[in-house]
Formats: sequence, C-alpha cells, structure tokens
Amino acid sequence: MTQIILRLTLSSNSVGPFNIYTDSIDTTPIRTEVTREELVAGLVIELEGSISGILHKVIVENVQEGCEDQVIEKEITVYSEQPDPSPTQTVTPTPTVTPTPTQSLVPTPSLSPGASPSVTPSVTVTPSVTMSPSVTPSITVTPSITPSQTPAPYGKGLLLIEPVSSGYQVNTALGELGIQYPNFFGFNSAFSPTDTNSLDMYMMLFSNNSVSGLEWYEVDIPLSGDRQYLFDEIQVPQGTIDGYAWYTLVIPEQYLGGGKMTEIEINTNSINLNGGSTISLNNTLYDIGSVYYNGQTFQSDNYRFYSTWPGQALRLNNSTDLYFRGKTIN
Repeated sequence: MTQIILRLTLSSNSVGPFNIYTDSIDTTPIRTEVTREELVAGLVIELEGSISGILHKVIVENVQEGCEDQVIEKEITVYSEQPDPSPTQTVTPTPTVTPTPTQSLVPTPSLSPGASPSVTPSVTVTPSVTMSPSVTPSITVTPSITPSQTPAPYGKGLLLIEPVSSGYQVNTALGELGIQYPNFFGFNSAFSPTDTNSLDMYMMLFSNNSVSGLEWYEVDIPLSGDRQYLFDEIQVPQGTIDGYAWYTLVIPEQYLGGGKMTEIEINTNSINLNGGSTISLNNTLYDIGSVYYNGQTFQSDNYRFYSTWPGQALRLNNSTDLYFRGKTIN
C-alpha cells in the first residue's frame, strides 16, 4: 500500500465534517467525520499502487448540515516501488510433457522453444499492463491531493501591530464595515468584543491595507522539536512604528497542538542570545472564540487572538528594537 496526503485547499470555505470514499460513493467510506482542521493539515490515507501505476478515484463528501451537492471527485494514479506480478507465471504446460511414445505425444512439437504460437498469447495477457495507457492522464490531479509524505516543518502565525496614533482611523474603518457599539473597535477603544465577527473584521483591516500605519509580520511556528508550537523569535526593528503601539499574536489553532499559548518573551535584544522578559497573556480576547479568516492576504484558517489587553504589557514603544518569542503552551 502507498500513503498519500489528502488536503483541503485553503481557498475552500467548506466547514465539514467530511466522509472519504475510494472509487465509488456507494461503497463504505474509508474515513468518516473528518474535520476541516484535519483536512487542512493533511489527512493520510492508504491506496494500492504498483510500478506501472493503479488508477483510483478519491471522493470527498461534505456532510455539513444544510449543504447539498457537496461532493468532489478526483482521479489519482498511485505508484509503488514493489514490482508488478511477473506475466510469465501463466506459462505452466511443461510438466505435462513426457517422453512416452503414445498417440498423446502428437502435439509435442508445438511445445518446442519459439515454435508454439499458442503459448505466446498467454504471456501478453496481463491486466496490470493493459491498465497503464488509460491511467496516464490522471497525473495532472489538482494540488488538493498531494502524494507527499513530508510534513511541513513550520506553521505560520501573525504579529499584528496597531499604533496608538491610528486608533481613530481603526475605529472609523470598523464602523464602516458594520461593527456597532458596544463591540470591539481596536485596542485603543475601551470596548471588548461581543462576538468573533469584530475580530475577523479587525484582521481584514490589516489584510486590505485599509488603514494607514497598521503593520503586520508573519511568524514561524515549529511543528516538531524542542520548541514545538512555540513561535520563533521575530524582530521589529527600531523606528518601524512611531511611538507606542499594541502588539498582538494571532495564531491558527491547528499550529498549537490543541493547546493555548499562555506566555511569551520580549526583549530589546535577541532573546535567542540574551534571554527575555516573560509576559503572561490575558484571556479576554482568547475566550471570545475561534476567528475564521477567509480573506486574500493571510492563510484561510481558524485563529485565536493572544494579547495582554486591556492590560498594558504589550503596549510598547518602538524607540528600540523589539524581539518577541513564544515561551509556554498549556
């Protein structure tokens, strides 16, 4: 058997759960109740393969309540390093030939090497060989099904920076997007979020560049090793932001291994070389829930917000270099 990885394209807004079939939806599914998070991360399934390739049809059914006609079918050719069965195994008439001079030996000349046309067809009739011409075009399968067994070494998160000087523009832009009081109007506002929609709209301000002064950085999150799920050090160079700003980590849930980030480190010099000060994160924004972003700039995913807000520990002045690094996951 050969392993392949089945992935949901990031542009898809399907919620799931999903059932996975091979060859026909009328058969018993090989996997049921697969979550969106599992498909985005990559679901490993096993299919039979051969050196010449075996054609399979992989069917993904979205069984989300209220959805209809949510079935995607893709053909994929599965190869294996195991050799195909030898076609010469079908030639087995030699044991019946004996030297007894009876009438039954009349056909004997037809068994001489290279002289018998009756033996030749049995060598060429092999189902595994005749399949390959019809399978070849399926090599152009869409990227949503990737025959790769190497997991990505890093996930990606975001560091969002809202300058204090941009507070009014952020407030106005969120109002234009339909956010109403009392709800979240940015970190310079006194209102807490009442739902995840306001946090989703807040992310849109960064991805659409609709408010001048907002900055964002992408952070790397190791998915293995000693610092698994703890984002790597990131630097905001001195003077990137004029004056004070709010610094917020926005991390996809799938890259935290089912845990919650509770502490980060900050310093004005490299934390990797000099260590840093520990900052405990507040649950105010985290407890609002999972924020599903489906815009064009960032990865479509379910995110959580990590901040000290309304505490001031991540309201920082960029008059020096600023370094950030993940510290604790619970």
